[in-house]
Amino acid sequence: MQNKPEDAEAQKMLSSIGEIAESIENAKIHYENSNFGEAINHLNKAIEVTTLSESLREMRANSYLKTGDHQKVCDWNIFVKKL
Repeated sequence: MQNKPEDAEAQKMLSSIGEIAESIENAKIHYENSNFGEAINHLNKAIEVTTLSESLREMRANSYLKTGDHQKVCDWNIFVKKL
């Protein structure tokens, strides 16, 4: 049985979903452990794909606040309002 091109694309998408789920889980762990810089890194990866996730954006905004980067919070809020 030969693999169809659609099968390869489906496998690629499944792998991507797994990576995003892992990024979200890692972000939550880092956030809960007050490692906000790492949480931001993982959240940025997840938000690239799940652009409309309000809860991830809120966690990222809170992480920026906890790191003292208030400008990033303002910048992201302006960007989101334009969407």
